[in-house]
Amino acid sequence: MGASKGGTAVLKAATVLEPRPDAVVSLSGPTQYGSTDALAAAPGLTSPVLYMAGADDNPFGDAAVQLSRASTKAPENRLYELKGVYQHGVALLDDAKNWSTVLAFLKKHCT
Repeated sequence: MGASKGGTAVLKAATVLEPRPDAVVSLSGPTQYGSTDALAAAPGLTSPVLYMAGADDNPFGDAAVQLSRASTKAPENRLYELKGVYQHGVALLDDAKNWSTVLAFLKKHCT
């Protein structure tokens, strides 16, 4: 799990780590940060993935949509684009419902 630039990093890392992670969570991850291109990596993601971003946190809400659409090989691909929300990264987890969503996803997939 990573937030903001960490969200970009975990997506890229999940495509090259061995063994592959049980699940990946990206909170407000941009499509690219520096030389790390999560959008290019997303089609190779084969772990379940959860994307969460505030729809009003530009450009990160749009990035979550793009990354989710590109994650075509992920066995589960969850997108939570939170309408009317501008919080970024770990601040999304201040909301108990969002935190519960992340925990449930991780409990479902992580051994």
